[in-house]
Amino acid sequence: MTLFQLGFIPVTLNDLADILIVALLAYTLLRWLKGTRSVQMFFAILLLFLISLLADSLRLNGLSWIMSNIKTLGLIAFFIVFQPEIRSALIRLGGIGFADLFFKKTRALIPVDDLVDSATALSANKLGGLIVIEKKVGLRTLLESGKQINADFSPELITTLFCRHSPLHDGAVIIQGDKIAAAACVLPILQNPRIEERRFGMRHRAALGLVSESDAIVIVVSEETNHISLAHGKEFLRNLAPEQLQQELNRFLDQK
Repeated sequence: MTLFQLGFIPVTLNDLADILIVALLAYTLLRWLKGTRSVQMFFAILLLFLISLLADSLRLNGLSWIMSNIKTLGLIAFFIVFQPEIRSALIRLGGIGFADLFFKKTRALIPVDDLVDSATALSANKLGGLIVIEKKVGLRTLLESGKQINADFSPELITTLFCRHSPLHDGAVIIQGDKIAAAACVLPILQNPRIEERRFGMRHRAALGLVSESDAIVIVVSEETNHISLAHGKEFLRNLAPEQLQQELNRFLDQK
């Protein structure tokens, strides 16, 4: 059904829906890229695409041939350059619950009180710590980078693992349910020019890097300040008291 004429071109309801969907996708993509190192590259690729359209419309055969070859390489470069953003978007899309229909996980409840006691003990003993709590998104690759433990969770064991003389104190401890799955795990470091290195140490940047591409919750205990921080999704809460840490963990975990 034609709604109106735009010159000689009839505009239908399907055309309007198509425009709205494309505009929504473009807006969502720009929201994901905002503040990342890839936003300038995105506009460079967009500029090349517009030049290609202009060359085709003006029948500039030489320029059109060059741009057609660049577009092929540009498509490959797009997936390479935006790999972190694409992975993050796909993970968040897959986190809406469809995977639960095929892969039902039965896991013990995460011991929030023990987590709070562990972070408090690390802070009191002036030890740094990085505790990762796995949720729906699996962390098998990170688990394989560390030492498999599969031990019952306890604050005493956490403190022992992060003791300066422990061979496993570097890296992160990963929690699955009420188990300490692995220690000394290597986390991806956040690469963002807007993040000040003086403000965020390596543990904090590792926590931000992981939560940017998964639904994990990360507790960070600073060895320099002994402050306790919590990262999940786009939230990064710093200098938390034990009561605040417990409240935020319960909110993020939403265990029923």
